[in-house]
Amino acid sequence: MPRRPRIQQQAICYHLYNRCINRGRLFEDERDFARFRQIIGRYKQRCACLVPHWVLMPSHYHLLIRLTFPMLRPFAAGIQQSYAQYHHRRHGTCGVLWQGRYQTRAVEEDLCLTRCGRYIERNPVRAGLAEFAWDWPHSSAGFYVLGRADELTDLDVQFAPGDLDAARRAEYVAMLQDNDEQRWVKEQSGPAIGSTRFVGSLAAEAGHLRRRRGRVAKVGAGISM
Repeated sequence: MPRRPRIQQQAICYHLYNRCINRGRLFEDERDFARFRQIIGRYKQRCACLVPHWVLMPSHYHLLIRLTFPMLRPFAAGIQQSYAQYHHRRHGTCGVLWQGRYQTRAVEEDLCLTRCGRYIERNPVRAGLAEFAWDWPHSSAGFYVLGRADELTDLDVQFAPGDLDAARRAEYVAMLQDNDEQRWVKEQSGPAIGSTRFVGSLAAEAGHLRRRRGRVAKVGAGISM
């Protein structure tokens, strides 16, 4: 069955994620975590990308990124190919490292962006690797809660243009301690994360693009990311 086209909206946020094949380990130690962060930083510059929220887990990663659609594939494929080459050199592995192609979901730039970021940063808590999200050193939670500079996190637009003062940090701590994200994820289980209007606009755009390519398709059917 042929792959369906990805959404091609010109400036959008995406939840980007993937894991190691066969649920193996991507990152064995701090050196591996650090190298992947460096690779992300390099492709951020190359692709004019912003990363407001992220987490690296032993077997997988989650990034909440903002960039134009034409740069999505160069960014996602670039970081994965670069890390796979590094991993094979260092650990003597070969062949496929990633479990299929990277996965993406479009995210609306409103409170959904921050709530998606909260879901991403709570991964270590759900996995039992940390009591609090900001205790895990390989995520953006420490940036928002502790002011920990990591040279990777870009301020979430919900906090811009002002700095994260004590009151805003306290608000974010409360959000990270709220464990209702599973209910929220269930509510946001479609192909995009956001309001009905947002999802509808992406569906309409996807249908418009298919018609322009000379295909007969129902508007909004079969959105793929």
